[in-house]
Amino acid sequence: MRGFTAGLEGGTRLDVRSFLDTLGLNNTTAERCYHSHSRSSVLQGLPFGGVPTVLAINVVMWLLLLLIFSCLRKAAWDYGRLALLMDNDSLTSLFYGEQSEKEKSPSESSPSDAENKDVGFCSWLTSLYHMKDEEIRSKCGLDATTYLSFQRHIILLMVVLCLLDSFLWLHSVFALLYFIITALCMAHHSSRLEYREDEKVARTLMVTSIPKEISDPGLITKHFHEAYPSCTVTDIRFCFDVRKLMKLDSERRKAMKGRLYFTGKAQKEGKIMIKTHPCAQIFCCDICEFQQVDAEQYYSELEEKLTDEFNAEKNRIALKKLDVAFVTFRDERMTASHKWEVDYAPAPSDII
Repeated sequence: MRGFTAGLEGGTRLDVRSFLDTLGLNNTTAERCYHSHSRSSVLQGLPFGGVPTVLAINVVMWLLLLLIFSCLRKAAWDYGRLALLMDNDSLTSLFYGEQSEKEKSPSESSPSDAENKDVGFCSWLTSLYHMKDEEIRSKCGLDATTYLSFQRHIILLMVVLCLLDSFLWLHSVFALLYFIITALCMAHHSSRLEYREDEKVARTLMVTSIPKEISDPGLITKHFHEAYPSCTVTDIRFCFDVRKLMKLDSERRKAMKGRLYFTGKAQKEGKIMIKTHPCAQIFCCDICEFQQVDAEQYYSELEEKLTDEFNAEKNRIALKKLDVAFVTFRDERMTASHKWEVDYAPAPSDII
């Protein structure tokens, strides 16, 4: 009986020790979890887990980026419009004296009006809200208007998503409703896109192997009238070798951009001197002491020289006639092929 009692007491004592060991193990595990949590990368010692601090840092960085963008925009103000206007001065309009509606639109707006609307350091922030799509298109082109319209529709969809956020994933009905709203919103955006098919290109054929001695469009018109009585020719344009003219035009545009750049810079910093020798920018060749010239005067003289060469080459273009001509018919059905292969003529800009 005593043995049984001693065994019972020994077993109870062992169970108590095991229980205490278990508590110690649990305490060790809890301390270990606490220490690992204390080594977390989350901001500690700050209210609300550091969320207001992170938000303040994001706002400060956003203001910094906004300031940098304003400085860069002020330095390159109206550069996009300048490039847009210069690109519209195409060789096609120089030869034929025609400009499409796309080429005419940027020049219709007065430059003084654009300058008065955006002269401040951050005035573009207010211009975002009162500028019309026509003004944006005339200043930046059709692609900018289309992109901004798409962004407006996306913002509207995000607002709808925020309003339906608590119900959107609750039932499929709200998901279907949001899908319908998205489809209608994108359909409204697509309806405002302008797609114009050039009917003149569809009615124009490129005719090759024309004798270079033929310079009268009336002879070609007479030929088509006799060979194809049902076809009516409305316009004929001969092609010329303009490779040298294109090179001169490109150099002339570069000189003009350089003149405009240094003219604006000279108004702020005064007279600017540059070295025009190709090796002047190499560090080891600086000991040669290349002559410095006035940047504005250099590019003005270079532009004038290239303009004279361009005009002289333009006057000689008539002597560089090719055996190719573009023939435009009155109706697209007249250009249909019958037992012979016919391809639509490429756009004049692809050739010129």
